[in-house]
Amino acid sequence: MKRSVIFLILIIITASCTIKNSVKLNSIQTITSLPKGVEREQTVKVRKIYKLKSGLIAVKYKKYYGYWHRIRRGESLYKIARRNGYSVKYLRRANNLPPKYRLKYKAYLFIPIPEKVLKRVATAYEIPITEKEFIWPVYGRISSGFGLRKWGWRKKFHKGIDIAAPGGTKVIASRAGKVIYAGRQKAYGKIIIIKHSDILETRYAHLNKILVRKGDNITQGQIIGFVGKTGRATGYHLHFEIRVLNTPVNPINYLPEKVNQLAKIYYEERIRSLGLRP
Repeated sequence: MKRSVIFLILIIITASCTIKNSVKLNSIQTITSLPKGVEREQTVKVRKIYKLKSGLIAVKYKKYYGYWHRIRRGESLYKIARRNGYSVKYLRRANNLPPKYRLKYKAYLFIPIPEKVLKRVATAYEIPITEKEFIWPVYGRISSGFGLRKWGWRKKFHKGIDIAAPGGTKVIASRAGKVIYAGRQKAYGKIIIIKHSDILETRYAHLNKILVRKGDNITQGQIIGFVGKTGRATGYHLHFEIRVLNTPVNPINYLPEKVNQLAKIYYEERIRSLGLRP
């Protein structure tokens, strides 16, 4: 009798330990509320892109997958719609164009492709992104977002985001990788391109000064340059791009929601040196 009671007690203790160690974390729990020995799981977001047989890359813009087409001479909305098998109304809706809008030479038009079609005619690439995969290269207000924006008399496709910050603010590498270019390019001014994998790279443009060279291996958070306004820039800011298979994607979809402390420190450091309030 005593043996059976002891055996039953041991089974209950073992079961309770198993339940305790198999606690599943949810978004409401905080570090202080987690059971001992259990670490917070990183949030993993999967970003999907498609490579068409033609070599074009289809990425998500708003609620559509598709690619950006640059308007050639003689092209009209009707001709482009007919060539792709769409109605003019569908293309207007995807690009948020007014009824009487006329396409302008060298402007950009987004050509949507239904997901069902993409799965048949393209190769899918899934990119898992964790909270620490990328960090903010600089702290500041986003002065210009990704996508179409007005540029003079026409709309131009903006390939990254512009982060406004005082001139001379330290710029840090968003992710570890290897520098494949460090120098000047026309519109970009002083620019650094860092390759992170076979399909991923980041670009940091309009810099005042570059601190790295081509071939350097860079760690995440390393200082690589300073904010400037070289190239085609109207004020001090960092133009930041993330490219997948050499195709620009929206950096906001890859960066964490909160700006990392290191970027904040360098921003405040520059503000103080200018005698301004952070």
